[in-house]
Amino acid sequence: MEENKYYQPQIEEFHIGFKFELRNTYDSTDEDYNIWRECTIKDSHTILRLDSNFEEDYEHLLSNIEYELNKGNIRVKYLDKSDIESCGFKLIEDDGGTLYFEKNESDYSVWEIMFHKDVKDDYNIFIENIYQNKLTGKILLREHWSRYSYFKGEIKNISELQQVLKMIGAE
Repeated sequence: MEENKYYQPQIEEFHIGFKFELRNTYDSTDEDYNIWRECTIKDSHTILRLDSNFEEDYEHLLSNIEYELNKGNIRVKYLDKSDIESCGFKLIEDDGGTLYFEKNESDYSVWEIMFHKDVKDDYNIFIENIYQNKLTGKILLREHWSRYSYFKGEIKNISELQQVLKMIGAE
């Protein structure tokens, strides 16, 4: 099960804010050796360990990342329910293979995410906004609201989801 939760990223996926796990193979203490630590790229030369706020500076950050990738010491968790919830979305339905989330933007606007646990038809996530014109004067039943699809595609991890949500204004 643990193997299916993670994948080894490509170097092109790394950017400021990218979240990944780095296996500690350098500390000499037995309790810290070979432990996976959650990290993010803080800036062009700094990795921030999220468990301790410890910053590691590298003169050549991408070279160090490539070295660790080649050693198999970097992994990324696949997008899951907890990641979507951490972005402010609430689970409203779980039909087994598909999860449905929503996030109220206002009384007149709701963001919805449909997340397939497996990639189906070249996508695993569908994001849309359901909204009502404020000039109507009263809040209508949601079935009478308009829908606009913002994203349909594959998102592999929380960093990608956060980027997409920011681009479409649903962060």
